[in-house]
Amino acid sequence: MTTSEKAKILIVDDLADNRLALKMVLKREGYRILEAENGEDCLKIVEKAVPDLILLDAMMPGISGYQVAKVIKEDLKHIYLPIIMITALNQIDDKVKALDTGIDDFISKPFDRVELRARIKSLLRLKKYNEQLIHINKVVVALANAIEARDPYTFGHTERVAQYALLLAEKINMTPEEKEQVHLGAIIHDIGKISVSESILNKPGPLTCEEWEVMRKHPEIGYNILKPMGISEGVLRVVLEHQEKLDGSGYPLKLVKEQISLASQVVMIADIFDALTSDRPYKKAYSFDKATKILVEEAIAGKLDIKLVNIFIEAIKQEGERDLA
Repeated sequence: MTTSEKAKILIVDDLADNRLALKMVLKREGYRILEAENGEDCLKIVEKAVPDLILLDAMMPGISGYQVAKVIKEDLKHIYLPIIMITALNQIDDKVKALDTGIDDFISKPFDRVELRARIKSLLRLKKYNEQLIHINKVVVALANAIEARDPYTFGHTERVAQYALLLAEKINMTPEEKEQVHLGAIIHDIGKISVSESILNKPGPLTCEEWEVMRKHPEIGYNILKPMGISEGVLRVVLEHQEKLDGSGYPLKLVKEQISLASQVVMIADIFDALTSDRPYKKAYSFDKATKILVEEAIAGKLDIKLVNIFIEAIKQEGERDLA
């Protein structure tokens, strides 16, 4: 079967005649059709039926198409769900507003049938490619978990780092795409440790200079392992940069300040906090107060962003208060 025969397309428009016109075009292409006459119904169908693409009217009673798109795209599991907005509005401001909410394409009414078919096929191809990347990501995550399991002291470390990093990402209003980079980057940031022997990973005392040289190579090794797999550049940068410091004292590239991506800085803070508050072969877990004091000291010394550190500490405190409530 072709991609078009398999694809489910959700048409969202409050006018039945508009939905019928779109259905007539799409059925000739073999698409399966779902319909919604308002934004509320659209959101329900997205959760239950999971369409492959949405054709969305901008102006509807109740929830507008812009609001619907924003809700859908803010949910990480729907981030790659293509949405085409079809509307009579044709001002630049309307198009910018649509794109800002996560709309993937924009077609003005009355629509051209050939153009509509072409854009749908293009976005469905892109969706298929993204799904292949998601599959690759799952394989990579499984590999990262297997590597982490070699060290009983760091088991669960990447999941905790991902949770801490996403908490900070939320507080600084990162986009859904940036949050995805932070999450996956945090999960696989230590994948390069596949090259590090267990005798070094589990050593109870300080590492020798030679052992540190081996350890310092793991970000670059991880980057080189992942680069041919089609992992996004934003995630690759987290893997490569998570041990950098803003003052250039980190490794492996000794980057400074803006040379380090925001996603990398977010994961960097989360990674340090979890290392400080976890048992390791060479130390016991530090208290929250001691760990956050060290984070602040690192920021004052120019190694971390003081604003991000303060936001992170406040966010962790709030989470702790919620857990105790």
